[in-house]
Amino acid sequence: REKPEAAEVGAAFVTEAELFARADFVVPMFPLNDATRGYFNLQRFKAMRNDAIFINATRGEVVNQEDLFSALKAGEIAAAGLDVTVPEPLPPDSPLLT
Repeated sequence: REKPEAAEVGAAFVTEAELFARADFVVPMFPLNDATRGYFNLQRFKAMRNDAIFINATRGEVVNQEDLFSALKAGEIAAAGLDVTVPEPLPPDSPLLT
């Protein structure tokens, strides 16, 4: 929702599509629930700039990790920083560690 005080600090409301198309970094900060489980999937990664950096420090399950690996491998996004994963820690043979 747009907030009037945003203009005071030079901020503007944008759609998710606009945000992904413009953001250097995408850092989700929301709880895990039925609506957010697997929220970051290949479709959303493809909507991001190919030089975007995705950082997840919220809940591991909000990211489809197979889709994240695919997006990284295909160059859909530039990099990812993961503070949380499923499982934790990632097994040594996880493709996300390559």
